Amino acid sequence: MTEVRVPRVLTIAGSDSGGGAGIQADLKTFQELGVYGMSAITAITVQNTLGVHGVYPLPPEAAAEQIEAVGSDLGVDALKTGMLFNAEIIRLVADQIHKFGWEKVVVDPVMIAKGGAELLQNEAVLAMKEHLLPLALVVTPNIPEAEVLAGMRIRTMEDRREAARRIHALGPKIVVIKGGHDEGGPDREDRDHEEARIYGISAGADREENLEKHSEEHSEEHSEEHSDKYMKEILAEHTEEQMEKHMDKHQEDHTNNHKNNHKNNHINDHINDHMEDILKENTEKHMEVHLDVVNHPDDQTRTAMHPEKYSHMNSPIFKAVGNDRDPQVIDLIYDGAAFTELSGKRVNTVHTHGTGCTFSAAIAAGLAQGMSAFDAIRSGRSFIQAAIEDGLNLGQGHGPTNHWAYQRRLGVLR
Repeated sequence: MTEVRVPRVLTIAGSDSGGGAGIQADLKTFQELGVYGMSAITAITVQNTLGVHGVYPLPPEAAAEQIEAVGSDLGVDALKTGMLFNAEIIRLVADQIHKFGWEKVVVDPVMIAKGGAELLQNEAVLAMKEHLLPLALVVTPNIPEAEVLAGMRIRTMEDRREAARRIHALGPKIVVIKGGHDEGGPDREDRDHEEARIYGISAGADREENLEKHSEEHSEEHSEEHSDKYMKEILAEHTEEQMEKHMDKHQEDHTNNHKNNHKNNHINDHINDHMEDILKENTEKHMEVHLDVVNHPDDQTRTAMHPEKYSHMNSPIFKAVGNDRDPQVIDLIYDGAAFTELSGKRVNTVHTHGTGCTFSAAIAAGLAQGMSAFDAIRSGRSFIQAAIEDGLNLGQGHGPTNHWAYQRRLGVLR
């Protein structure tokens, strides 16, 4: 009898007492996707949907010893990192990854919580660039994190592409810049003048030239201090925007809930009928694809054998139901040679706590199961889209996503 080995995935991250992010979100994701989850805890956070109320980092040696214990006995097929908090932990984690020769490494460069608390010390950014990113197969920054890693402002898709190029140059094989934070933001001119205030340079048409000149004029010994200041400015700006949106959303929800209840009751029957038709239509294709992934984990082999099936990632089951007029979230993927965009319907909700943790965990699970990096990213995107759409509506602030939504949708297909 042939022994079937269970895919094994390690998460190296902080603990979230509210269960929506951190190792709790990672382990839920691993379980839902059929891989064996293990953890190395870097810090204990005291948090709920209203914010982070305390951070208690563990000694760096504790993280290293947990990784050693898991790697030397159980083994690791893929791993992801989340909240690492400080430079010493980052260096020790990188040492362990190098020691064991692990290659399927997903780095989620966690820097700030949804409520605004800083989860990565400023001086740790340099350590992440120098020690961890060169070991990553995939790195998954959101836009504020990408701005810090790339050292530039991101306003447009072309800015995002340039940031991806800069981050890729730091060593990761694939960069995924998530689009959840791309909701317009301040006007270009306002942000240029804010940048001018931070850097002490002129704004406007000569911005890029001024930035380059400014960078050259600063000696290497001052770069880390300057990077710290830049990171604080970026995080503070995005935190203020998030809090404003949060307050506006609660006020809007309170006003609209009553008048929408009657309308929702009327249309729910139509939506359910529509979804039932979609599920029936896609049942055979998705079940065949599931078997293909098990029997032929290499995506090129599967595509060569059954090219007609691999439009399934655009199916309404795996991609938000909507049309071109719906607001979209676009994730940008860059592998050093080409850019790929993954899009899905933007869901109007404040319950997005732990989305980055969950997305990166789903990618790691896919890698452990033998998927290519691109298949794992697409699968992870589908997983988090379902988790956001089928929200749990828990808590008074930024609530968690629904980690069992994806499998429940697949369960209907079976």
